[in-house]
Amino acid sequence: MNKHEFNQAVNLAKTPIGFDDTEIFDGFGLRDFKPVCCTIKAMASLIKWQALQFDGNFDQEALNVIWDCRKRFLIADGI
Repeated sequence: MNKHEFNQAVNLAKTPIGFDDTEIFDGFGLRDFKPVCCTIKAMASLIKWQALQFDGNFDQEALNVIWDCRKRFLIADGI
């Protein structure tokens, strides 16, 4: 995932989209996690699941963890 795709996912996560299945991301922070092919929408779901706080803002530390693991997410398309 590149910076443009990450920003697209963050912006999409700010909209009232629902959560897609995020099971493919289980354990993404672990060393032996295998890269997964996903969409921007799936990444937005992960961002919403991991980083959305009760006040509607995003936890910057959680966003940083996702960004640090960006090479584990292969974006399949632009949506």
